[in-house]
Amino acid sequence: MRKMRSILALLLVAVLLAAALPFASAATPDCMDEDELRTLLNSVELRPQKTHYARMDALLERLTAPYDGLDNYDRLREAYDWVVMNVEYSWEPYSQDWAPAYDCFDVDCGLELDAGAEETMPYEVVNRAYYALTERKGVCYDYAALFAVIARYIGFESFVRTGEFIFETMFGTGHHGWTSIFIDGREYVFDPQRDYRICFDATQPDKFYYFGVDEEHAWRYNPEECNDARDAGFAKPGTDFGLSELVQRMLPLVQAVPTEPHEVPIGA
Repeated sequence: MRKMRSILALLLVAVLLAAALPFASAATPDCMDEDELRTLLNSVELRPQKTHYARMDALLERLTAPYDGLDNYDRLREAYDWVVMNVEYSWEPYSQDWAPAYDCFDVDCGLELDAGAEETMPYEVVNRAYYALTERKGVCYDYAALFAVIARYIGFESFVRTGEFIFETMFGTGHHGWTSIFIDGREYVFDPQRDYRICFDATQPDKFYYFGVDEEHAWRYNPEECNDARDAGFAKPGTDFGLSELVQRMLPLVQAVPTEPHEVPIGA
């Protein structure tokens, strides 16, 4: 009996270790080949999009400015690495600590839309992104929101996705959030929170296992229907809806005004 208990104890320890250490051993990269992904991202004509929340845009500019001289691939990769290595997984801003609980985010950062501007992204997404960027805390959805906002600021057509995810450990599943970028009508997954786990909660260098997963290899991801409603809150890439956009809207009217003076009959 004692021997049996010892065996069971050893098995239990093995299971616990397997649950804690599988990310590096069991996980294999699902992302595209680096050269292939570089070529793809560098083919994109960037259409930068601000949030038009001044506090957020100032932080985004400060974060991305050091990458301005890089190509598309390296700019996005550096931003992704920043999110992976600088945001700590935490339920602190939530009223419950298990998923799905994305509607239990309790923090309103009080962001104010610029005068004369319209939203280019859902406030809920920008608010989470601002919190994750300033407090450097959040759960998977917040990692996804932050990277989606950064990617749009750089010029990519990005969205936030939620749904079921097949974990690396013994193929368990759970509710999850990630970023998707669309290029030529195809969807590519970018998942900074899972890479945070893969590199042992940012204690080791980023492995980029989930940096650019194409549709054929995104078998771990099963999006839910509510994503469509969230997507509708994102403006078309490259659309600012700021003062410059108002000028663009008025331009056809200005161009329609005759440039030649009209004679007005005397006495009219």
